[in-house]
Amino acid sequence: MSRKSAPDVAVAAQSVTTIDLENYRLDLVRKPGPTLVVTFEPMTACLRNPSRDRPGWSAKFLRCRPESVLYIKPQQPNWYRRPDLFDWIEAEHALFSGFDRVVLMGGSMGGYGALAFARAMRATEVLSLNPQTTLARDLVPWETRFALGRAEDWTGRYRDAAETTQGDVYVIADRYEKNDFMQVDRLRGHHFANFPFVGHKVPAWLQQLDALKPVSLAVLDGLPPAEVQATIHGAIRQRRKLERWWAGVANIAGKHGKRDLLARFVTPEAIEAAIPMKPDSAMLRRLQADLYRLVAQNQQHAPEKAAYWQERAAVTEAEV
Repeated sequence: MSRKSAPDVAVAAQSVTTIDLENYRLDLVRKPGPTLVVTFEPMTACLRNPSRDRPGWSAKFLRCRPESVLYIKPQQPNWYRRPDLFDWIEAEHALFSGFDRVVLMGGSMGGYGALAFARAMRATEVLSLNPQTTLARDLVPWETRFALGRAEDWTGRYRDAAETTQGDVYVIADRYEKNDFMQVDRLRGHHFANFPFVGHKVPAWLQQLDALKPVSLAVLDGLPPAEVQATIHGAIRQRRKLERWWAGVANIAGKHGKRDLLARFVTPEAIEAAIPMKPDSAMLRRLQADLYRLVAQNQQHAPEKAAYWQERAAVTEAEV
């Protein structure tokens, strides 16, 4: 199925409305189309630029799109946990009901917001990147990150995004970032894509791969879930073109108790395909030799195959 996306030129807004709450600024940009996009910032956005006049998350990209947009910008990294936002959302039922589709997007803290308010905003699709589902101590006692967020009040409304999401929910996270995956694993009925060995930095990695835009477009254009998933997985596969990603793999492989991940997750063919991109990379060569040794260890039942891979490891290491 082919799809046509809007050209990269600004689409004129019919109106722009600024709503100042006690703890948030909301910028509502209305355009003629039947879709509303709601974006939630990550923690870093308000820490880097506390001005209420800062652009909302993905504003540069969305200004070229035909959808109306609601940018939600917290004054502090409060994890969207203040009641003035709850009250405003619940009072604006008519706003969200007035669109055929409502698409929520965010990463990390913003990923929580996109999941938590999906039902209240009548979401049809959600794109959530390495999100939290909650920071409530009684629900996730193992979550020790995000001290500013954990200090918020996690009682009452929207305390658990695993209970309040709806629509076609697309979540991208690193399965091997333990707490991230434990958060995501609390969700049910979502479409999960694993972006391995990138840690809690999925949006940044997608941007580095020039993949955040096509992934977002697949969701915004309302493609069927199977096509959205195919786009996401295709984007993630591009990671193997980056030496920086392979460095992350080497770091994980070198950690105690995690070396077997290398042999389980990375095939000899994958790393051999990466070598020509950086033929002088000693790091890639060492990783290649380590992988060959792990493959040899897994071939102990077949001595000839084990010897073959051990020899390849020795030759590769000699080339470093």
